[in-house]
Amino acid sequence: MSILFLIATALSAPAVDSTWATPPANEDLSAPMSYEEYSQRMAPSTHTFVPQDNSVVKRDWAGQVDSTTASNFALMMQYATAAYCPSTTNTKTWNCGVRCGGSTSNTVITASHENYLTGAAGYVGYNDDHQAIIVAVRGTANIQSAVQDIQLWQTPADMGGFTNSKAPSSALIHQGFKNTYLDLQATIQSALSALVAKYPNYNILFSGHSLGGAVVSLAAMDTYNIMGDAVADKISVFTFGEPRVGNLDFANYIDSLPFASRIYRVAKSGDLVPHIPPENFFGFTHHVDNYEITRFGSATNYCVTTGPGGESNSCGSDLILLNVVDHITGYYGWYTYPWVC
Repeated sequence: MSILFLIATALSAPAVDSTWATPPANEDLSAPMSYEEYSQRMAPSTHTFVPQDNSVVKRDWAGQVDSTTASNFALMMQYATAAYCPSTTNTKTWNCGVRCGGSTSNTVITASHENYLTGAAGYVGYNDDHQAIIVAVRGTANIQSAVQDIQLWQTPADMGGFTNSKAPSSALIHQGFKNTYLDLQATIQSALSALVAKYPNYNILFSGHSLGGAVVSLAAMDTYNIMGDAVADKISVFTFGEPRVGNLDFANYIDSLPFASRIYRVAKSGDLVPHIPPENFFGFTHHVDNYEITRFGSATNYCVTTGPGGESNSCGSDLILLNVVDHITGYYGWYTYPWVC
């Protein structure tokens, strides 16, 4: 992640594979696109979010997800990529071009945060069309956030700022990811408290790409620990290209939460980042629940959990072809480039 992630934006990229946004034939993606070029290529989702609970099929079934689930993923990736735009994290305005269009139109940001010293950035808002409250956190986008990525040592998930944590003391998490969340915690939790009071029946949707995916998994855990059963049936978590966050005890704790069946950890086949830190490196283990966008983007599949925590051997077969370009360009056509907002 980190340094490779930053260097990759200068590399020649393959054509984006996606059924939601397909670039023209022979398009040269070797150089950053202008906003106009990006807008012309993209087709924002026009999907309305549909609450789902896939607990019936989890762990004993593998195959392509239905169109509603895939459309939910594409919509939530659009929200995640909007967190890379300064307008959402600096000025609290939903004005980020094509990323703020389509079904994300009419989103209202009520709180945002960007710390230039640490690289932590995200926003909280709501959308009446989706009957949803949205929490999105930006992924690695600068040297400051890359510094958080490389802080691989582990720290307890039940200490140091997590309110009312029920995680066992043996549940350990990545220090850098924890630091990033704690930087955002006050903004996120204060905004959520106000929005949940105002919209008690709205779903609470957490979305993040890369580092942002790791952080929203912690934010969702913390939200449940603070607000309890009142929000247990409202929380859904969508992560894209999320690295491993903690050890097996942490993964098992996440799996025990009442909204675990609504945690969607989506990885593009070929994306390097979901494979780091390596499995069992200092005990790092993925949490539930793994979905994979196929190599050519023609389908999104559910991956049966075959190992400890949320590890799966039924997907992720392209280990020889792992790269960072798929991490930046491989998720439903959305680029995680801040300069095309």
